[in-house]
Amino acid sequence: MSSILKVDTIQNTGGTTGLTIDSSGRPLTPSRPAFKAHSSASGWQSFASTLEVVMPFNATQHNVGSHWDTSNYRFVAPCNGVYFFYGQLYHNDSTQCQLRIKVNGSAVAFVNNRTQGTTAGASLTYELSTSDQVNMTAKLNSTDSTDWYADPSYAFLCGYLIG
Repeated sequence: MSSILKVDTIQNTGGTTGLTIDSSGRPLTPSRPAFKAHSSASGWQSFASTLEVVMPFNATQHNVGSHWDTSNYRFVAPCNGVYFFYGQLYHNDSTQCQLRIKVNGSAVAFVNNRTQGTTAGASLTYELSTSDQVNMTAKLNSTDSTDWYADPSYAFLCGYLIG
């Protein structure tokens, strides 16, 4: 007859809970890095340039572990692992909108959208090392007061550690 070991909580050597199993047997990972970053501005915004710009996501809907930097608009990986990211931008350029998700300054996802008043979006899984930096950039061919729409459901970057 084999015995069953019931695990309630697993802690690392620093005493931080890394995994909890609830009474229904579901694993909970309260310290798993996850974020959704967006701009605190509201409504149509201008890039004021036709150059590639880092998206000014200075607010978060959630930021588990505080790894999204609202001052520098980037995620800094707290540990090695495979992460999922999704970036989205609602834009108003009729000729070209380029969206990039970048790791340490190099594009790892690229979308080129040429339809005015639509959403450009990109998603990917990517293996990061500790301290790798992820952000989202955009570039439009023209610039005016209605370049992109700042709203947490229209323009954002989100991500989380898969494992």
